[in-house]
Amino acid sequence: MTDSEDLLKNDADGNHGTRTASRTPKWHPGFLICAVTLILMLAGFVGATWNVWLQKRPCPLRKPLDKLDRSALHPYEWERSITLSPDTLNSLGTDQYLQWVLEDVSLDDANSPIKRAILFITYYTGEPDPVPHIPDVCYLGSGFDIAASDDREMQIPELGRTVPVRLLEFERVGRGAEPRLTVLYTFHTNGQFATGRNQVRTIVGNPFEEYAYFCKVELRFESRAGQSATRDELMEGGTKLFRRLLPLLIEQHLPDWAALHDRSARAGAPASAVGDGNPRGL
Repeated sequence: MTDSEDLLKNDADGNHGTRTASRTPKWHPGFLICAVTLILMLAGFVGATWNVWLQKRPCPLRKPLDKLDRSALHPYEWERSITLSPDTLNSLGTDQYLQWVLEDVSLDDANSPIKRAILFITYYTGEPDPVPHIPDVCYLGSGFDIAASDDREMQIPELGRTVPVRLLEFERVGRGAEPRLTVLYTFHTNGQFATGRNQVRTIVGNPFEEYAYFCKVELRFESRAGQSATRDELMEGGTKLFRRLLPLLIEQHLPDWAALHDRSARAGAPASAVGDGNPRGL
């Protein structure tokens, strides 16, 4: 039988194994090594040429959060601090936090739903986690459902701008008639404010940005008896407190974003140095 007749017989019998195997490309290990090396060199060249940062540098706080000047928050007076357990800190992904209970001494009515504030601030930098800890998610794991939510703009004249905030209203699963819990929060990330988790991820993940950080400021209000504020009351009390708190955070604690981007400051001082730029990150 000739070679041609043998191939035809194999086709007729459905026996393609020999021909298929002979056509399967074989990659030489040396070729693969060269290809990977070239790709890595190209990535490095692009990164150096276009100033692309695939890994972010940390920017430490200028002052620890627990050193926040309590007197500057007047008429809110510090009542107590809440210390988180090691397991909670491990889940949180940072040990840079502040959780305080404050009381507005300018309000005589102990039953006011904005008499007492529960403030929770967390800070992440360098290669921060993918922002998993937001009330929208965390409260659901504690037996709550989201009953209502909306994003609003809070007027902060001390910063010369409005600040975007997210307001959430929760109800106990299966207990909709019970009083509802309300929470407000915002982020300050890489020198700007944001509310959505994806928005923060986009800002932090900017490949042309050398540094990365985000700070979440979370707040809720209640009366001394534990009655939660409505969303409108939360906005009222939140504005009053944030007008004192946010300028303090930005000017004394969070990184000076302008100084971080000043080449002379970075060349001659630590990343956390305070420069002459705009300290409000506007």
